[in-house]
Amino acid sequence: MHKRFLFVTLLYFVCIFQTSLGQNASPLQQGKWIKIAVTQSQFYRINQAWFKKHNIPVGSPDKISIWGSKPGMLDPKEEDQTGFLQATPTATLLSTNNSWDILFWGDSPHSINQQGTWGQQTNLYSDTTFYFVQIDAAKSNLIEEISLKHGSEDEVDQRWKRRSHYK
Repeated sequence: MHKRFLFVTLLYFVCIFQTSLGQNASPLQQGKWIKIAVTQSQFYRINQAWFKKHNIPVGSPDKISIWGSKPGMLDPKEEDQTGFLQATPTATLLSTNNSWDILFWGDSPHSINQQGTWGQQTNLYSDTTFYFVQIDAAKSNLIEEISLKHGSEDEVDQRWKRRSHYK
């Protein structure tokens, strides 16, 4: 009886130890979240009208954060299959009538890759990629704006593009 109790206790602690090591903190553990579905790679827009249509109360756009994971199927050759959520960069557009739009890039569940030649991989398990929208975030994940100085290497000569386009 004593050995059985010792074995069960040891097994319990091993299971607890494995469970605590195997889990990572998810951003979904805190806050108010909604899930949205994406089927095509493109820019998506959510705004006050969209939230109102779906009866979702929201405050200001700076409290809205969008999270997603790596698009496409998991690679069976990779040992580390982390499907962890990452913050998706967004752009907030404010208008003069106190309305706003949030833009973000949503990826299709299918992927295009290049390894010598271009290839397309159709996701065999899903036709939808899901994004998670937190409506009470501490801050949003805005796209970083980069200002270019006149005459810098990164500046695009728009005059040349206009001339070459119309020839």
